[in-house]
This record gives sequence, C-alpha cells and structure tokens, in this order.
Amino acid sequence: MKVELIQNLREQNILVSSTYSKINQSCDKKQIQTYETQAIIVPGWKGKQKGLMQSLWEWGWINKPTLIVELVKLS
Repeated sequence: MKVELIQNLREQNILVSSTYSKINQSCDKKQIQTYETQAIIVPGWKGKQKGLMQSLWEWGWINKPTLIVELVKLS
C-alpha cells in the first residue's frame, strides 16, 4: 500500500520518502485516495443448478417425513 501511495504522489510531481503516516498526510493534502473499497459478496443459490433432491421434492416424489424415516433405516 505504501508503494502505491508513493507512486500516486510521484505522478503529481511530489517527492516523498518517509514514514507511512507522513505519506498518508501528504495524500490527504492532495486529495489522493488512501484506501480501497471492496464489495462484500454474499454467496447464494441464484443462478446455480438445483440438486436432484430439490427437484424430486418440487415434483412431489419425496416428502420430509418419509425421507427422514428412510434415512434412519439406511443408517
């Protein structure tokens, strides 16, 4: 991050080579952005394929009570 700030200052013909706090102050004076904003990605099911169990559930081939009983018998 420090290197990027120095490069941004050099683009505006300002020579700085000191501590990060002084570089940050110089950037603030020249209104150079000193941080990056990143979007938060929330994982979800939109645009993804359905599983076999979900398709069978929607078509009425399975229901929850019988599914639980059959899973218990298998274990």
